Amino acid sequence: MIAAAIGKDKSVVCRELKRNANLKGAYSFEYVQDMAELRKERMKKPRKFLLSVKKEVVACIQQGVVATADRRQDEA
Repeated sequence: MIAAAIGKDKSVVCRELKRNANLKGAYSFEYVQDMAELRKERMKKPRKFLLSVKKEVVACIQQGVVATADRRQDEA
């Protein structure tokens, strides 16, 4: 019923409830908001881009290699 009321698939609602349940297993919008803010802060930190990965990316760009994800989309 919730999924239909908000126009989403029931799997979306189920995933939301499972992902954002608090330590007692209950869903609380305050808890969800706090966790979202923590995730947002955590993602602000700079991520490491290893030199070995950078070299591979530059080589692929220079060779005109398309990313694997792009190839999969083209095949679909």
